[in-house]
Amino acid sequence: MPNNHLLGGAIAIIATVHLAIQIPGVNLRTITYGSPRVGNQAFVDFVNGLGVMNRINNKQDPVPILPGRSFNFAHTEGEIHIVNSSAWVSCPGQDNTNSQCTIGYVPNILVGNVGDHLGPYDGVYLGQC
Repeated sequence: MPNNHLLGGAIAIIATVHLAIQIPGVNLRTITYGSPRVGNQAFVDFVNGLGVMNRINNKQDPVPILPGRSFNFAHTEGEIHIVNSSAWVSCPGQDNTNSQCTIGYVPNILVGNVGDHLGPYDGVYLGQC
């Protein structure tokens, strides 16, 4: 079975915008697992204003660093990074560069581990390669 949760995470972020516009006054919380960056800074600032965003990233998963910031893509706020010890670290703001957050752990795709994209997320694996 193909692994599509990275696409699902991107669609969930876009759906957050759609739902907030279509249902004014709705309180939204969006949680994604290993999602890529979806839009530019203006887009993610807009999304962050629509609800609570949580992005859960696992260890050295390279997907969350794609597409690169050099292409003017940015992440929504609310990263929670699972480090190698399996501790969950809160990384406030957008694209937090702290060494315990994804960008610090995975500065480029060459140090990433695609297997970490699948999990475990608190013992749960999200697909198979």
